[in-house]
Amino acid sequence: MEQFDLVLRGLVMFNTLATAVIGLVLWLRKPGEDAKHEVTEVRASVAKLDADMRLVQQEISHLPTRQEVGGLAQALAALEAQTEAQTQTLNMMRSTLSRIEDYLLQRPSR
Repeated sequence: MEQFDLVLRGLVMFNTLATAVIGLVLWLRKPGEDAKHEVTEVRASVAKLDADMRLVQQEISHLPTRQEVGGLAQALAALEAQTEAQTQTLNMMRSTLSRIEDYLLQRPSR
């Protein structure tokens, strides 16, 4: 029994000493200052991300929307169709003009 009391006292003293050492290390380390430094770094990082996000939003605001691009594609298709129709009309007019020119050149002078 005496040995058990001796071991128990030793454990209590070791526990007390370990607690004191851990407390002293934590007090000397000053965790509040470390946390303050970390918070400052996080705030700076958040501020940079906020500035980057604002810049991206400004760049995106100038870009057309999906609906606008779709409208432009439809307008371009209509313009291509009109251009093709005008090309066909011009070819037909060129052919007609060429025949009239040939007729006038082959006709005897009066």
